[in-house]
Amino acid sequence: MSLKINTDSSLIKAFVFAMFISMIFISCDRKENGTPETGVVKDTTVQMNENLIMQKVQEQVKGKLEFFEKGNFTEANNKTGYIAGTEFDSGNTIGIKISYFEPAANSVEKKFETPLLEGSFTSAIVKKINLQGIQQDLLYLNTGAYFIGSGGGEVYAYVFDFNENKTYYAHFISVPKLPVSLYISPETNEQTAIKDFLFSEFKKDYPDIKLVKKDHKLEEVF
Repeated sequence: MSLKINTDSSLIKAFVFAMFISMIFISCDRKENGTPETGVVKDTTVQMNENLIMQKVQEQVKGKLEFFEKGNFTEANNKTGYIAGTEFDSGNTIGIKISYFEPAANSVEKKFETPLLEGSFTSAIVKKINLQGIQQDLLYLNTGAYFIGSGGGEVYAYVFDFNENKTYYAHFISVPKLPVSLYISPETNEQTAIKDFLFSEFKKDYPDIKLVKKDHKLEEVF
């Protein structure tokens, strides 16, 4: 027995209309249940506000969170990263750490963290900087006058490059009857813009400052 197909135009139109309505209902149901339509890649990155990001960062760092900043710290265009500065002051663990985070699905991911560094956030200067020839934001930290007393003292200054995951530092020492001196880490020889910046920051206040090739502890100078 053969099956005869009815080619009546009104029936065909009704069939096409019914199929169209069914597709609309299926599409709406997928959107309501969060199911992506075929061929559409669903973005799993959640746009979080800064308070939530700070909370996620705090969960992944140790020590007391003293500093939080956002910026474009890598060469990737329009890629926002987050900096956390933490301080430790307990027993033999005294100093600071800087950590770098990038957004991840529903959270943040730690990309880099410094070892424990000399210094404190008390009276510190911490800010983003941009230097000629370097595309991304850098972070500058200067411990300020925290370690300076009437009999002299020292200042630690750091420039952090999170694109290269490198830390550059300078160590300033002032003691009575000796010229003020500044040691700049040799890694800056590959980044003259950073070296010039660190030197100029101290030369503004100490025009006669002397660059030295060896770093010293303050107690070794007295």
